[in-house]
Amino acid sequence: MAYDWYDANGYVAPGPSIGGWRDARRVLRGEASAELIETGATERLEALAEEVEAALTRTDDPEVIETLAALLEAARRAETVLILSDEVGRE
Repeated sequence: MAYDWYDANGYVAPGPSIGGWRDARRVLRGEASAELIETGATERLEALAEEVEAALTRTDDPEVIETLAALLEAARRAETVLILSDEVGRE
């Protein structure tokens, strides 16, 4: 199972795997990252991008780097809000 990234307009990009997201969360720091981790969404897109860039310097794990790079791209592409969805309950 994996997640997908959405914004106010719909689908943005494929999201991380469950394991990739679990591991990436360990190196994310900051208010926007915490909001995304705790609630599954954040409107602090510029702050999130900065926090993800900083997190990329704290790991050498290839899967975490791949997950963070995809998150950074999604944060830069998103408009208004970035939402992590597993699409459970979506029809």
